[in-house]
Amino acid sequence: MKALLTGVIVSCLAIGAAAQSVLENNPTFLKWNQIKTPHFRVLFPKGFEGQAQRVANTLEHIHEPEARTMGETPGKISIILQNQSSQSNGFVSYLPRRSEFYTMPAQDYNFLGTNDWLDMLASHEYRHVVQYKQATRGLNKFIYFLFGGTTFVGMSHIAAPQWLWEGDAVATETAFTPSGRGKIPRFDLLFRTNLLEGRTFNYHKQYLRSYKHNIPDHYVLGYHMVSYLRRKTGDPEIWNKVTNRAWGMPIMPFTFSNALHRETGRYVTGVFNDMAAELKQEWQAEIDKLQLTSFETISANRSKAYTDFKYPQPLGDGSVIAMKEGIGDIEQFVLLGKGSPKRVFVPGYVNDAGMLSATAGKIAWAEYGFDPRWRVKTFSRIKVYDVSAGLMSIIGSAQGRLSAPALSPDGQTVVAIRSSHEYQHEVVLLDVATARELKAFPN
Repeated sequence: MKALLTGVIVSCLAIGAAAQSVLENNPTFLKWNQIKTPHFRVLFPKGFEGQAQRVANTLEHIHEPEARTMGETPGKISIILQNQSSQSNGFVSYLPRRSEFYTMPAQDYNFLGTNDWLDMLASHEYRHVVQYKQATRGLNKFIYFLFGGTTFVGMSHIAAPQWLWEGDAVATETAFTPSGRGKIPRFDLLFRTNLLEGRTFNYHKQYLRSYKHNIPDHYVLGYHMVSYLRRKTGDPEIWNKVTNRAWGMPIMPFTFSNALHRETGRYVTGVFNDMAAELKQEWQAEIDKLQLTSFETISANRSKAYTDFKYPQPLGDGSVIAMKEGIGDIEQFVLLGKGSPKRVFVPGYVNDAGMLSATAGKIAWAEYGFDPRWRVKTFSRIKVYDVSAGLMSIIGSAQGRLSAPALSPDGQTVVAIRSSHEYQHEVVLLDVATARELKAFPN
């Protein structure tokens, strides 16, 4: 009886988990169409035809060139264009095999640069498709056919570190687009700062990161590792040769580092040390040529935990507002001046545009909103907080797609970017007091 009761409970939990996943879907009113090309099947909601055609053409155009340095050309795959979400993201999955593009463009220039959002997604995510094709070899291929996609993906990520997957994709995105994160100074700011201030951590700490020190993520580490070894060897296919060995025998301990040693004579720790030393020398030479201007420190971080004070903005009364976040703090707006930072307001899930607008005693930012039923459907709405009055208001529709807000000097008007579900963008002016739209400037 006890065993039966346990089985019922486990079954109920499993059904509950399955029910939760069912909620992560699109509204039922969407009608889906498809475009079939020789190598892709692009699925898109009705009304998104123009951009879907462009994505299909872009993917066909890069299909062979992006795969060349990996030595493998992927088979046909489905690309799903999700236009109901206000989040800017994309991913590739083997469960089932597909890639999904979240088509709301990012407004953070430190992330997007000068790229078109869909072009950047196509170049980055397709490289992951190529990587999975490359990983289907040797013992890993046998694992795929014997145990299925879940085990195959797990073994593929065990055999090659996460920084290789993302660093290679960032390097590809940088090479195949006008911008790309590898060309944006903000991308390696933290890594550069650590090296130039003497914080040259060992490889394992740099990869696994730390609760004590602020260390950049695996995208940054991977981009520099991938780029460095290609420069050093002069071989654009060097990582193809390394991953051939690693993915061919994923169950062997240290298979990736041993494969790297066989191709270059250096284990992964040695390659990292060489890369960090070269970058430190290069970046120090750039610093030595600069004449630095003087500055005034208005607030010192007295916390032992690493903390960022981002996007500082003067309020007009001598004080400065900034967004504070760190390992010990969720995102919050703080007032900087004499003494410790003073908490002003804690926002929700911020749609970060790489900036903050604060003037005339007000702060404006974009924040995500979520549909209670359709989990793919999300919103981006503008919020304004009056510091002196202690009041927060939503400007524009609570279910809109507004981002990157900026206040006018008098704090009476907000300008923001509005992106439609059809990938049309415009600049809009909104009245802060009434939340009424004043004017729109179509692109």
